[in-house]
Amino acid sequence: HLGVYLFKRDFLLRFDKWAQSPLEQTEQLEQLRILENGETLLCVEAENDGVGVDVPQDVAIAEKLMKKQRL
Repeated sequence: HLGVYLFKRDFLLRFDKWAQSPLEQTEQLEQLRILENGETLLCVEAENDGVGVDVPQDVAIAEKLMKKQRL
Protein backbone atom coordinates (compact mmCIF):
# COMPACT_ATOMS: atom_id res chain seq x y z
CA HIS A 1 0.00 0.00 0.00
CA LEU A 2 1.01 3.60 -0.41
CA GLY A 3 0.21 6.18 2.21
CA VAL A 4 1.23 9.43 3.81
CA TYR A 5 1.11 9.52 7.57
CA LEU A 6 1.01 12.72 9.61
CA PHE A 7 1.55 12.67 13.35
CA LYS A 8 1.93 15.21 16.12
CA ARG A 9 5.08 15.02 18.19
CA ASP A 10 3.27 14.20 21.45
CA PHE A 11 1.55 11.25 19.76
CA LEU A 12 4.86 9.87 18.48
CA LEU A 13 6.34 10.09 21.96
CA ARG A 14 3.44 7.96 23.27
CA PHE A 15 3.61 5.58 20.30
CA ASP A 16 7.30 4.93 20.93
CA LYS A 17 6.50 3.59 24.42
CA TRP A 18 3.91 1.04 23.26
CA ALA A 19 5.09 -2.53 22.76
CA GLN A 20 4.43 -4.32 19.50
CA SER A 21 1.54 -6.76 19.79
CA PRO A 22 1.67 -10.27 18.36
CA LEU A 23 -0.77 -9.15 15.64
CA GLU A 24 1.47 -6.23 14.61
CA GLN A 25 4.48 -8.53 14.53
CA THR A 26 2.62 -11.07 12.40
CA GLU A 27 1.15 -8.57 9.95
CA GLN A 28 4.13 -6.16 9.99
CA LEU A 29 1.76 -3.16 10.20
CA GLU A 30 2.60 -0.52 12.80
CA GLN A 31 -0.86 0.99 12.25
CA LEU A 32 -2.26 -1.95 14.23
CA ARG A 33 -0.34 -0.76 17.31
CA ILE A 34 -2.17 2.56 17.05
CA LEU A 35 -5.58 0.90 16.88
CA GLU A 36 -4.80 -1.64 19.59
CA ASN A 37 -3.90 1.20 21.95
CA GLY A 38 -7.28 2.89 21.48
CA GLU A 39 -6.19 5.60 19.07
CA THR A 40 -7.93 6.57 15.84
CA LEU A 41 -6.59 6.59 12.29
CA LEU A 42 -8.15 8.83 9.67
CA CYS A 43 -7.77 8.08 5.97
CA VAL A 44 -8.62 9.75 2.71
CA GLU A 45 -8.60 8.24 -0.75
CA ALA A 46 -5.99 9.58 -3.14
CA GLU A 47 -6.98 10.59 -6.65
CA ASN A 48 -3.85 9.03 -8.16
CA ASP A 49 -1.17 6.55 -7.22
CA GLY A 50 1.67 9.04 -6.86
CA VAL A 51 5.13 7.69 -6.07
CA GLY A 52 6.66 6.24 -2.95
CA VAL A 53 9.60 7.98 -1.29
CA ASP A 54 11.37 5.26 0.65
CA VAL A 55 15.04 5.93 -0.04
CA PRO A 56 16.98 9.14 -0.76
CA GLN A 57 17.09 8.36 -4.49
CA ASP A 58 13.27 8.53 -4.61
CA VAL A 59 13.25 12.23 -3.68
CA ALA A 60 14.35 13.39 -7.14
CA ILE A 61 11.62 11.31 -8.78
CA ALA A 62 8.97 12.75 -6.46
CA GLU A 63 10.23 16.31 -6.98
CA LYS A 64 10.09 15.86 -10.77
CA LEU A 65 6.50 14.60 -10.55
CA MET A 66 5.50 17.44 -8.23
CA LYS A 67 7.01 19.99 -10.61
CA LYS A 68 5.18 18.41 -13.55
CA GLN A 69 1.89 18.52 -11.63
CA ARG A 70 2.66 22.03 -10.35
CA LEU A 71 2.45 21.06 -6.68
